[in-house]
Amino acid sequence: MKMEHGNDIDAVPFVAADISEQGNVLCFDEFQCTDVADAMILRRLLESLMSHGVVLVTTSNRHPDELYKNGIQRESFIPAINLLKARLHVINLDSPTDYRKIPRPPSGVYHTPLDSHAASHIEKWFRFLGDPENPEPHPEIQKVWGREIHVPRVSGRCAWFTFQELIGRATGAADYLELMRSYDAFIVSDIPGMTFRERDLARRFITFIDAVYESHAKLSFTTRSKTAVHQPGAKSDESVSHAMQHMMEDMGSSIDKLEESNLFSGDEERFAFVRALSRLSEMSSKEWVERGMGLEEKGGKKERDEWAKARSRQMEDSM
Repeated sequence: MKMEHGNDIDAVPFVAADISEQGNVLCFDEFQCTDVADAMILRRLLESLMSHGVVLVTTSNRHPDELYKNGIQRESFIPAINLLKARLHVINLDSPTDYRKIPRPPSGVYHTPLDSHAASHIEKWFRFLGDPENPEPHPEIQKVWGREIHVPRVSGRCAWFTFQELIGRATGAADYLELMRSYDAFIVSDIPGMTFRERDLARRFITFIDAVYESHAKLSFTTRSKTAVHQPGAKSDESVSHAMQHMMEDMGSSIDKLEESNLFSGDEERFAFVRALSRLSEMSSKEWVERGMGLEEKGGKKERDEWAKARSRQMEDSM
């Protein structure tokens, strides 16, 4: 609307009216707020939606009182919190168990020193997740909101980026969602270590991981010091799975130290990081990697077809 009518127009009431015309119940998963711009938009959007009589059903890992906790100009978001508490019934569904961390069969991801041997693993991943009949990579262009997203290496429904190509550029959630509509699997190579100086890169990478997880896509990645690639079905002992599990547990045990870290500007960012670790743990499982791959000798065709239908519905809904 701003592209069509200029930046002076207030688009929020029109967006709310458009949503209310399409449905009177809005189901919203993973409700959160991480920056001041979102806080301002969310407050006014919620007020407009409820003024149209839209019923909101949402899940969140935060009680309303803890949304946007310690965020910049949080006082401007307090009216939205009061609105949620006044108009919604808050039901606690907390569980002491993180089911993503329950041990599973041998992991689909492991870490080894990054060298030419590791690079060959990435190429095997590319063939496995892409088109095995035509594995040679080719570039593609995807478009979002009039902008072009250059995808440097594509095989079938698998896209391969370096970290700089994907995260190092000015990309965001809209770009990642468009990629999820176009591809089922992603390889991200040469991920650097990130400190508070690269906070913006860390935020983007977490957003990308969230998009991959929510779309049930596959993700394989390498870092500059270690690589995280393993072809499902390849011979490996259980120490690989145990190593991955211990790594995730070690990171989990260090979460409390993040309270004093200056890497994150607020609790929501810190929470998003912890959730990303949990999701990476689940995505490293053999079940996650092999789901929908059509491994017919294991009776996978029916499951693959069902998975493809689910992906198709997701793409239709998101569009």
